[in-house]
Amino acid sequence: MLEDAMIEYLKISQDLEMYGVNYFSIKNKKGSELWLGVDALGLNIYERSDKYIFIYILFVTLMQLIQLIQFVVNYLQWTVPC
Repeated sequence: MLEDAMIEYLKISQDLEMYGVNYFSIKNKKGSELWLGVDALGLNIYERSDKYIFIYILFVTLMQLIQLIQFVVNYLQWTVPC
């Protein structure tokens, strides 16, 4: 059952726009803090002040978690007590 849940999680998450992007906190030569986005297609650098990237990272993570919970609840046919 756990393997089925993991496979379903990967199917759902790979359809998300930012799937496979890992963000790292970096600094340039001037000491400015930046985000380094690494994915299969290459590297992207974003300004740390770009709140959109940070919020998007949190949003994608939250959506993945919600979808995984929904799948597990449906797969195991759990009932949520009121």
